[in-house]
Order: sequence, then C-alpha cells, then structure tokens
Amino acid sequence: MSVVSASVILIISLLINKPLTLKIFLCLLTVTMIINCLSGSFVSVLLGYEKFRHYSLLAVGTQTMGTCLGFMVLYSGWGLPGIGMANIITVLVSGIVIAVVVYKSVCRFSPDGLFSEALTVIKQAAPLGITVILMTIYYRADFIMLSFMRGDTEVGYYNSAYALVNGLLLVSVTFSSTLLPRLSGYFTHSPEKLNQLYQTGLKYMLFFGLAAAFGTAFLAKPVYELIYPESYIPGAFALRILIWALALMFVNALQNALMIARDLKKWLMYLTGAGAAANIILNLILIPPYGFIGAASATVAAELITAAGFLIILRHNLPMKLFLSWLIRLAPAIVIMIIAIKLTPEIMIILRVIIGAVVFGVMLILTGGLNRDDFKTVMGLVSWGRE
Repeated sequence: MSVVSASVILIISLLINKPLTLKIFLCLLTVTMIINCLSGSFVSVLLGYEKFRHYSLLAVGTQTMGTCLGFMVLYSGWGLPGIGMANIITVLVSGIVIAVVVYKSVCRFSPDGLFSEALTVIKQAAPLGITVILMTIYYRADFIMLSFMRGDTEVGYYNSAYALVNGLLLVSVTFSSTLLPRLSGYFTHSPEKLNQLYQTGLKYMLFFGLAAAFGTAFLAKPVYELIYPESYIPGAFALRILIWALALMFVNALQNALMIARDLKKWLMYLTGAGAAANIILNLILIPPYGFIGAASATVAAELITAAGFLIILRHNLPMKLFLSWLIRLAPAIVIMIIAIKLTPEIMIILRVIIGAVVFGVMLILTGGLNRDDFKTVMGLVSWGRE
C-alpha cells in the first residue's frame, strides 16, 4: 500500500510545474511515508502485546527528536528540503529502534508463512489501509496547496504553528494507541467496561484538549517569541486557529481507536474520506484569499465534520446528557484558568503555563469534573503499562 501511494506522489511531483525544492520535498515525504508504514508493523506488535511502557518511551523519543530537528531546520533556514530530511531521519531512527526492541524484548519474527497469509491479512486490513492513505492526504494536502497558491513563505508560517500542534498531539495519539488493545478486548466480552473506559478516556481528552486550546489562544504570541525568530511571529495567528483543531484531534483520536476496536473499519474509512474531501474543498476556497490563515481554518472545519460523524456513529457509547454534564463542569475551570493567565502577564511564559495548568486541574476537582473513579481508571492504565 505504501508503494502504491508513493508511486502516485512521485508521479505528481515529477509532473507539476513547481520549483525543484518543492519536488525534492515531496520525494522526501514519500520516503518518510514508506518507512513509517514499515515501522508501523512493529508498533502494532508492541500495542498488541500491551507493552505500553515501551511504546510510550519510543513515541515520546520519536516526537521529541522530530520536534528538535524541525526547530533546528527552521532556525538554519534550510527550507522545505531540510524539513523533509528531518522527517526522514526521525522516522528512520525511530523505525530501527522499534524493530530492535520488538525483536529483543517481545517476539522474534521470521518470513515463514508470510506469503500464504498475506492475502487474508490484506483483505482484512484493506479498509484501514485506505484510511491511512486518506489520512495522509488529509494532513498533507494543505501544505502542498498552500505552497502552490501562496508560496513557501506562508508554508513556513503554517509549518511553524503545525510543529507545535503536532508536538502536543503526541499525548492523544499515545493515549489512544495505549487504550486500543484493551478496548478491543472489552468489546468481545464486557460492553459495560468498554463504555466506562471509553467515556473516561474521552473525558480526559476533551478536558485536556480544550484547556490547551483556550490557553494557547491567549499565549500564542509569547510562545512564538520564546521559541522562534522574530520573522516567524506571523505564524502565531495560525497557531491560534490550529490549536482548536488540536482540541478536536484529541477527541477524534480516541474515537478512532473505538471504531477500530468495534470493527467499524469501513465507517472509519468513510468518515476519514469525508474529512479529507472537506479539507481539500475548503482549502481551495479559503487559501487563495486568506493564505495560511485559510488553511488553518480549513483544518479546524474538517476536524469538526469528522468529530460530528464520530459522535453520531458512536452515540450509543456516549449518552448526550453525560457529554453535556462534562461541558458544564468544564466551563468554570476554563474561565478561572483564563483569568489566572490574564492576571499574570509580566512573568515568564513557562510559569504562566504552569499556573494555568494548576488552576485548571484544581478547579476540575472542585467542580467534580474529575473524580475518584477517574483516578482509579488512570491508575489502572499505569498498572497495564507495568505488566
């Protein structure tokens, strides 16, 4: 599947009438995609055996390395080819480490029976494979379209914001991937535990995502002044918009995991396709007049469409009354957090973030947004990781 996707991207990159740097960037992204697909097999083994501690450490290491290399490329001014090489180095090192960890600590692999079972596996996995291809289009089309329509400068602004969002997204991706095997197990023999685990996980993702969104909306410019050179400050406007896509991604990541656990692969494929189509259409409409701001807005709208589809399909796993009660308990915590951030404008940005996070957590406990049962569930997750 990765070879088919790579072939299409390479053909497009050779035929388009764009600068050589963009063509090189597309080719490098293609290599990144192939390596990611191969290393994904080893990641699945870690998750299938519930080696959560291994997976979490590797995921954090990969994201940290990718973020550091991305910042280094932006500071050095290496442009799109530099971003592409940073991606390749990150996924290559990560893939090698994951393969070694699986081989040494989990199980050894051999080619015996590989081809005899391949056709069956491909048929079962086809909807998920198509979903991955659609997700690649979903999350990369805006960069390519922005470069075509507005040039590489605006791609740089947009990528600077996306790099920060992508770093925070690691939390939801790791959390959802950790829950997937357990959700699958509960689906086969314990629907009540499935709903309980899903609802608790979704509440955490909703709370964390919205807290990050509101906090970043107020602190975007100071964060940029701390991390990036002055020339990248316009990207702060994109961050204020993209951060709302992050809040939706937090929720969507866990719903994605539940769709897989419940064997709703085809519905997941349809929803991802709808989101990708909406993203492309909205980018075509919004990028010409609004540039990277339009691309960020299109991403938020596409994530909102996907989230609505998830909630409709999974409505039996999450009563609407319960969802509304979460929002009611969340609102005071958000308001007090914003007030705390606004009242501390002169201190270091890191301290403002810490103060906001502490105030938010305390308020959630006081309003009953987080309770003893939630903490028991979290401690259960920790014990799975140790096992």
